[in-house]
Amino acid sequence: MYATGQAVRILSEADALSIVRLLCNRLHAVAVQLQGQKRQALQINDSYDVQDLLNALLRLHFDDVRAEKPTPSFGGNGSRTDFLLKNQQIVVEAKMTRTMVADKEVCFELMEDAAHYRHHSNCKKLVCLVYDPPGLIRDPRGVESYGRKLSSESLDVEVIVVPKD
Repeated sequence: MYATGQAVRILSEADALSIVRLLCNRLHAVAVQLQGQKRQALQINDSYDVQDLLNALLRLHFDDVRAEKPTPSFGGNGSRTDFLLKNQQIVVEAKMTRTMVADKEVCFELMEDAAHYRHHSNCKKLVCLVYDPPGLIRDPRGVESYGRKLSSESLDVEVIVVPKD
């Protein structure tokens, strides 16, 4: 559902996906704005900080944002969903690059995520935000393309790397 003043409407999956894409693509601009003040309002040091910011942004548009829910075990490892938009069956996963975690490592994590969420009953679309402020990913568009290759009949995967340049 999406509230605009007094009116409430149900978001279609396409509308919800457009909003998620917009939020992911603008996350870096928001982070820069919040970090660029005389008094730093926000620090982003790891994936949990990215999740906190993304959670706040998602809640501006979605009433039902389910954060950090344990998900069923896959390959012996339990996992946690970053954010589930249950009505739209979209899971949003947030990652942040760090030293020793760039192209190859991120692609491996994406492969694991896609394999895991294929078995998640409330997930038809997986959007993976890869936040890369230091520019450690040499080929952001290649990583995004790799994410599309992880899609299957039961799960559509989309990877968004920001910033790209």
